[in-house]
Amino acid sequence: MRLKIIHTFFWCCLTLATVAQIPDSVVQKQPDTLSTTDTAAMPAIQKKNGLWYRIWKKDYPNPKKALYLALVFPGGGQIYNKRWWKLPLVYGGLTLSALAIDFNVKRYKIFRDAYIAELAGEEHRFTGTGLDAGDLRRFRDFYDKNRQLSYIGFVAVYLVQGAEAFVDAHLRTFDVSEDLSLKIRPVLQSSPGAYPAPGLGLSLQIGHVRTPSKPFLIIP
Repeated sequence: MRLKIIHTFFWCCLTLATVAQIPDSVVQKQPDTLSTTDTAAMPAIQKKNGLWYRIWKKDYPNPKKALYLALVFPGGGQIYNKRWWKLPLVYGGLTLSALAIDFNVKRYKIFRDAYIAELAGEEHRFTGTGLDAGDLRRFRDFYDKNRQLSYIGFVAVYLVQGAEAFVDAHLRTFDVSEDLSLKIRPVLQSSPGAYPAPGLGLSLQIGHVRTPSKPFLIIP
């Protein structure tokens, strides 16, 4: 009887040990969080490496970048600085300069050709109007001067809009807030082998950061 009980107990233990060794067929696969994170981060990385990000977002506002855009594409610096209201001024100035160039160039060519024809004794569009060679020469020189001034005006507007974009980008980073202050404070200037001397110093405070006072007046 005792042997039978021991035999039964032995087989029960063996069965439990065998069942414990069987792997669980229903195993939940853990998601690969690293792979998911990398996949989600890829669009953001690609976005930061894109041309749009490098031009319009990276180290904004950049005065050199504003100047470069303005020189490559007039008005591009103002767009970069988000000064949309300045675009009509830029394109208005360039358009007026271009129209002045066109007007003066045409008039210059008309009087130049008429003057040459007058000297050669040929007919021209001003024949019979009472204008002699001297008059035609003066009109030619007048429009020639205006033509040159029109070219200078066009270049000036082009350069001014570039310089304006450069300066405006600089001013956007200039801190004019109330957290910027310069104060005069009493200081003690120490020197080797002598007692500290009282004096006055300047202290610059930017936000919550205050620089040490720099003495500028020592009272002996």
